[in-house]
Amino acid sequence: MSRVVKIYCLVLAVVAMAANASFAETETECDDFPGQSGQKSCSRLEFDASEDDLNSILNKLRHRLRDDPDTLEAQVEAQIAWDAFARAECSFRFSGIGSRSMRELIFLYCMSELTDSRTEELEDYLDCDEGDLGCPVPSDN
Repeated sequence: MSRVVKIYCLVLAVVAMAANASFAETETECDDFPGQSGQKSCSRLEFDASEDDLNSILNKLRHRLRDDPDTLEAQVEAQIAWDAFARAECSFRFSGIGSRSMRELIFLYCMSELTDSRTEELEDYLDCDEGDLGCPVPSDN
């Protein structure tokens, strides 16, 4: 496994542990956060919770790939590319909004939405049938 992949995995694990400690089981209702700054705070909490869920699935997925370093490295590279895509997509989607603080609020909402979708995609890899050639993740047997 390349050095970059090892470092990325280590950083991801540390971030996931820290995030889980801070925001475990956080459910938010943004209606309870008045004003634009409150909405931004709520969006941040929602995005952090989405990232926690994603990191949990990534840890499970990578645990299953631990005996296949080539596939593990490909997954890490795919996740790095996905993260870059998600950030660029959310920046693009709302680039026409003039207010910087509004762009930040909507960016966080967009990132939460894309992160939740990515989490669902990766969860599918954890549940695919044995022998499914389109599934690079072995079953948990």
